[in-house]
Amino acid sequence: METVSFLDFDFFRFLFFLLSLLFALIILYLYDLDLKNVPPNVIIKNANDILNKNELFINNGSYATFSDLFRYKVLSTIGGIYVDL
Repeated sequence: METVSFLDFDFFRFLFFLLSLLFALIILYLYDLDLKNVPPNVIIKNANDILNKNELFINNGSYATFSDLFRYKVLSTIGGIYVDL
């Protein structure tokens, strides 16, 4: 039977993952920048830097298509990881 050690590579990879979540910076793109009481790990950026507000559209009563376009533009312009929570 194989014993599992806390020095195992998978343990350190998991620990790094947990620490990265704990200290993660979140970038929040907004068209209305007048948001108060933002947590310290959240950075507010102007969404107009990605897609101008006058390009915003509704498709079949939903912003979902615009949201997808915005997400793809963020990833192509800045890179990184985009997560919907």
